[in-house]
Amino acid sequence: MGKQYFEDVVQSRHCVRAFKKQAVPLEVLREALALAGKAPSNYNIQPWHVVLCEGDACEDLRQAVSEAGARADFTLDFPFEGDYSGVYEARQADHLQKLQECFGIDRLDDEGRNEIYMRNFRFFDAPNVALFFIDPKYSLREAIDVGMFAQTFMLALESLGVGSCPQTALGFHSQLIREKTGVGDNLKLLFGMSIGYSDEESSAYDINMGRAEIDDFCTFLK
Repeated sequence: MGKQYFEDVVQSRHCVRAFKKQAVPLEVLREALALAGKAPSNYNIQPWHVVLCEGDACEDLRQAVSEAGARADFTLDFPFEGDYSGVYEARQADHLQKLQECFGIDRLDDEGRNEIYMRNFRFFDAPNVALFFIDPKYSLREAIDVGMFAQTFMLALESLGVGSCPQTALGFHSQLIREKTGVGDNLKLLFGMSIGYSDEESSAYDINMGRAEIDDFCTFLK
C-alpha cells in the first residue's frame, strides 16, 4: 500500500451524521471486521466483543433507544463526566457550534439543539449500528485496546467506501441495549458506532471540525 493511499483514507474519514438508507452488504462488513481484527492489544488478548445490527434488529434497537433517549432514561456501564476545562472546553464549544451551524440551529434554540442530540439515538438514520463491549473484569488498559480496534475498523470501512460515526452516547443505554441484543451481564457496553453509506447531499455530511497542530499535542525530546 502506498503512502498516498493511506493518507487519503485517513484524511477522508470523518464522523458521518447523515446516511443513505442503502444497506451495507454483509460481506463488506465482514471484510472490514477482518481488517480491524489486525489491531494490536495487550498480550494479544483481543478483548473486544462486537454486536453488529442490521435490518429489523437495527430498526427495533433504533426505536427503543430513541424512545429511552427522549425520556432521559439512562443506564451507563462506565461513568461519563464530560467535565472539560481549558483548551478541551474550547474544543468542545467549537464542536457544538459547528454542529449547530451545519443544521441551521441557533445557539439559543434549545429545541433545535436537543434535536441534534437526539439524532445520536436514531443512529443518524444509518442502516447499521455496531456495539462495542468489554469484559467487566478488565480496565482502562483493555478499553484502549477496544479503541484501537474501533479506529482500525473505521479506517477499514472508509477504505471500502463506507462511512461511520463512533458514539459514546449509545453507552448511555447499556442495560436496554443488552436486553434488546441478548447480550448478558458478563459484558459491559463501551460505545456504539453508526455505519452506512454517506448521504453526501446532506448539510451534515462533512463538517470540518479541525484538528490541533502537532506542537500542541507532541513534545519532541533530543
